[in-house]
Amino acid sequence: MKTRYIPRFPVKYRLKLVYLYFLLALAPAAGMCTVAVMTDGASALWTRCWGWYLLVFLAWQVLVHPHVVLNETRIEIINPFRTHMIDYAAIERIDAQSFLSVSHGHKKYQAWGAPMATQVMSERHRNIMRLIHKG
Repeated sequence: MKTRYIPRFPVKYRLKLVYLYFLLALAPAAGMCTVAVMTDGASALWTRCWGWYLLVFLAWQVLVHPHVVLNETRIEIINPFRTHMIDYAAIERIDAQSFLSVSHGHKKYQAWGAPMATQVMSERHRNIMRLIHKG
């Protein structure tokens, strides 16, 4: 019998709308590069579209890449340009009132890609958070 209370690790959390936001950043970039190719030829992909490539890369890094992974022994906070791996035993405080932040030692790590508590309070989420606090 399958239980819905014990998670299958790793559990990955990411905001649900990030792919839509990424597409909203990608659409004008693709449109402008298409216009540049139609007016100047294929060489415009290398000469006039590099700024749009940078915009798409930054949109991916800031919107889609950040997420939180819960493993059996640690939590991984993947932010746009840094990754933090914290063992559950070392966690002193988890604050999820506005954004997820994890404190251990004298440091506090904020997760960019974690859903806010007001957005996600499903039964699965509450059960996983209970497991973290017990462990």
